[in-house]
Amino acid sequence: MTGELFNEITRLASPEVRQGQRDLAHEFTRISGPVEVFDSCYTKLSSIMGLAKNDRESSDLRHLAHTAAAEVEFFVTRDEKILKFRKEIENETGVIAMRPADLLIEIDQVRNLASYQPVRLLGTALEVRKVERQQRENLEIFFINRAFGEKKSDFRRTLSTILPSNPAVESAVILDNGEPMALYGTDRTNPDILTVPCLRFYRGRLARTLARQIIAMVIESSTANHCSITSVTDDWLEPYVEEALAESGFVKVGVRWIKLNYAAIGTGSDVSAGLEKLLEHARCSGFELPVTQRFPLRILRRLTADETALLEKNLRPLKLTNDSLDTLV
Repeated sequence: MTGELFNEITRLASPEVRQGQRDLAHEFTRISGPVEVFDSCYTKLSSIMGLAKNDRESSDLRHLAHTAAAEVEFFVTRDEKILKFRKEIENETGVIAMRPADLLIEIDQVRNLASYQPVRLLGTALEVRKVERQQRENLEIFFINRAFGEKKSDFRRTLSTILPSNPAVESAVILDNGEPMALYGTDRTNPDILTVPCLRFYRGRLARTLARQIIAMVIESSTANHCSITSVTDDWLEPYVEEALAESGFVKVGVRWIKLNYAAIGTGSDVSAGLEKLLEHARCSGFELPVTQRFPLRILRRLTADETALLEKNLRPLKLTNDSLDTLV
């Protein structure tokens, strides 16, 4: 906590409540930093969020400035104004503002790093490069799916969707000793949907492993960018790529493979309403899930450990806790 908390407590009307809050506040570690750094951060934050219009807004700025001056990395809040400017705040002060649930997910990633990171490829000289237009002819040699009837014109249309002409598009080619092994691209033109228009692998010893690895990277990118839907739209996927997508929680809907991402932590009953809204949002976005793939929202409370693990995988980064157990943070 920061010393500004005591200023907020002083503004409370009831003397009894003030004293109780002070006693509680003293149980927490108090952070502080150099005054000159605090002043500098306060000025930067004021330029980002605007000058404080009341005591509450002034306290918000001071909390953030104290956090930055103390070189504390995370600032946990539900304040929508602060969260709205979180990128600017991080760029200017180094402080990452996040919701409580996001912090729990961050902690879980640190504790269970192996389950969040793709497998490391040993004995290879893999290199990742951005896709450039002049690479087109070379990429055609390796990634046209001729076995499934794809023509050069088909591949060029797919490739054109991931070339660096749109700032929302990112693409990469993975090389093994200079030889292309994988090609993929993502599009965040719609901020709520991460679209993957190209997901290709050159047949060889690393193809299946790379497929799983890159799919994991795509999911990680989608959740990091707060996308609720990940959609793979490449029309020329190899069967082993579709198998890897299914293993990673994707569902085939028409010609697309989709995955829902639900950033929440709670019991089954806590998250049911949010899941209902997410499914409805997916339907309104044109992603109608098959009946067999709908989640048993009314019986989330009674999920077994295996069912819970499966649901968490399908809706990563969802984390379910047990209704019957107290969860302490």
